[in-house]
Amino acid sequence: MDKEMNNRQAACLLVLFLTGNSSLFGVGSPAGRDSWIALLLACAAALLVTLIYTRIHRLNASHDFFEALSALFGKWTGRIMAILMIWYALHLGALLMRTLTEFGMATSIVNPPYYFVLILFTLAGIYLLRSGIATFGRWAFIIFVVIVLTNTITVIASLKDMQPLNLFPILRRSKGEFFQGASQYLCFPMLESIAFLPLLFGKNTNYNAAKIFRWGILLASGLLLFGVLSSYLLLGEPVVSQMYFPSHNAAKLISVGSFITRIEEIVSVFILLTGVTKFAVCLLTAAKGLAHLCGSEDFSAFAVPTGILSFSLSLMVANNIMDIDRFLNIYPLYALPFQIIFPIIIWCKSEYRGYQKKRLHASG
Repeated sequence: MDKEMNNRQAACLLVLFLTGNSSLFGVGSPAGRDSWIALLLACAAALLVTLIYTRIHRLNASHDFFEALSALFGKWTGRIMAILMIWYALHLGALLMRTLTEFGMATSIVNPPYYFVLILFTLAGIYLLRSGIATFGRWAFIIFVVIVLTNTITVIASLKDMQPLNLFPILRRSKGEFFQGASQYLCFPMLESIAFLPLLFGKNTNYNAAKIFRWGILLASGLLLFGVLSSYLLLGEPVVSQMYFPSHNAAKLISVGSFITRIEEIVSVFILLTGVTKFAVCLLTAAKGLAHLCGSEDFSAFAVPTGILSFSLSLMVANNIMDIDRFLNIYPLYALPFQIIFPIIIWCKSEYRGYQKKRLHASG
């Protein structure tokens, strides 16, 4: 697993990570038909916050992410922060697996056993991680290209059924509802990219983190924007507000004549593929953290244990899709320490450490 991805593949992987399960939900629903505006605001805010992430990478890129925590904060404080980041990655992966399983069962004709579906998704994520970073990058690039083509075709095919008046009147929601919708988009999925950051660290890596985060967030926002606009233009706000998976239901209305129908099945396949990819990234972050805590440099050896941990956690995080939907309403409060507070602390400590080194070098 010595080979790495290039910057383009890493950006594509970040796009799949950010759209993994966020394209399913009516995130930003407090903003209603103005959700697309809330999404654009969240994109702008995310680009600003991720400047902190990229600065952290620039100051500590020669270390592994979790090694950098120990170097900055000392052995025990660094380990505590590492454990918290491992928890966030595992919890994120568990919520994702639970969501994908609920979605797979809800949209499947044959209604497969719940545990069988969950096990399949877990095994797929473990296999993808153990395939190697280079293979991971090639997979991400191919899936990204196919998804962009599929989205373009579905949008063009649905133009005849779209109702522009479904987006009007604009900006009729209260400021509180609008900013609540924007905060949901910001925390889910934009700033979940903090769980992607450890992937870019390493002694033999040479990633341009600023470029990866910038293009990853912009492209992911574009894909999510297509999904949000399509849902409201095809279904209307009253219908979207009553659905758990509005983008999938909107795809059911799309057809090309009488010979190309059931496009939602194609959409479902790619939603599941991006979800598995995001799950593999969560496993990668958790595996790197556990390898650091155990003093090992081979994080691939921890792929199976982290997969089992995430699988077990997915059985406890929620009872059904309604629990997940309710959790999304408080998710910004839960995610705030991991996505903003911890990165600011790490950034400030990194800057101070860099200042001390420069001062010592100047005095020497």
